[in-house]
Amino acid sequence: MKLISRKYQPGDEVQINRMYNMITGRSRTLSEYEWEWLKTWYGMGFMWLLFDTERPENDQFIAQYSLLPVPFSIWGESYLAGKTENCMCHPDYRGKVYVPHEERSFNEAKEIFDLFFTTTGNVSGGKVGAVRRKMGYVSFDSWVYYIRFLGNSSLNDGETNMPFGKKVPLPNLIITLLSFYSKLFPKNIFDSHLELYSAEDTPLEEIEQFWRQNRQFYGITVDRTAAYLNWRINQSPHAKYRYLIHRENGLISGYAIIFKDKAHIIHIADIVSGKQDTRIIGTLIKGMVALATREGAKAISFSTTGGNGRLGRIFLSNGFISTSFFNYMRELLKEVDRKQFHVYIPKKYKDIKEINNPKFWYMTDLVKEGIVQ
Repeated sequence: MKLISRKYQPGDEVQINRMYNMITGRSRTLSEYEWEWLKTWYGMGFMWLLFDTERPENDQFIAQYSLLPVPFSIWGESYLAGKTENCMCHPDYRGKVYVPHEERSFNEAKEIFDLFFTTTGNVSGGKVGAVRRKMGYVSFDSWVYYIRFLGNSSLNDGETNMPFGKKVPLPNLIITLLSFYSKLFPKNIFDSHLELYSAEDTPLEEIEQFWRQNRQFYGITVDRTAAYLNWRINQSPHAKYRYLIHRENGLISGYAIIFKDKAHIIHIADIVSGKQDTRIIGTLIKGMVALATREGAKAISFSTTGGNGRLGRIFLSNGFISTSFFNYMRELLKEVDRKQFHVYIPKKYKDIKEINNPKFWYMTDLVKEGIVQ
């Protein structure tokens, strides 16, 4: 074994993608790789690669530590976060070379990024989170999912893409009961303040202007710049997104981003309102439910971190149910840390107001990879 460590070079994507597809079981194309890693809103992502030169020439890539750049807003000030994504190691080398490689790469990355996070610390039986914690990350918060069944039709013979991270069988009787529960709430209307846009027609510059006027009310969160939204949402090869915009006196006062998957479930990728106005959030949710019902969707779902309970309560008051209990029991039985969301905050930022308090982190699917399961 003769190891060489270096940063990404053009042409490496062939071996990277081959290993990614082998490990994940997915079929990511080179064009999808290019969107995610080579042409982000910030330029190229950051990839530290490890090769064993004693392997065959076209099969020497054995490990990767990689970070996607994510713009963060902390009480209205801009920071650059590094999100661990697609970190991987060839099965033949696991437990031998990866941790030292990540440690060296992470120390170099600290010179580039202000803070770090990972959204899936519970995968691989919790091993991903364990590696991050060795680097100084803390197990910070859990993802909580909210779903409302609309009762428009059966969900794939009792099986649906429930937000548990994999397909989970759900008896049709349960779905029927949950659909009936949602009907106990007042009928949802598509309010006159709402406008529906395709991604291509969305006024991103206007959204960014609205966001800059309100981001100080959102604590620690993604900085919703036009550049980031254009890359993460509008240019995504994985889903066709739409924006639901709330206006008052002609000006944007809130918005939500949605897409519909192949199972006819509408997913909410993001939702914000001016000064976190709960009335506007409620109007957006009612509008999305009305839209989903009109389009014959089977359900509508949303995820955020557990600390964001204020937002979760608005969804619960609009007929959604929380899957947090089911997630907790499933992960408890597997004896893994249920806090998937891990963060690393350098000492120089530890004194920023409430940065260590999950209640002040406003996380949505904007920080996820964006792959539709």
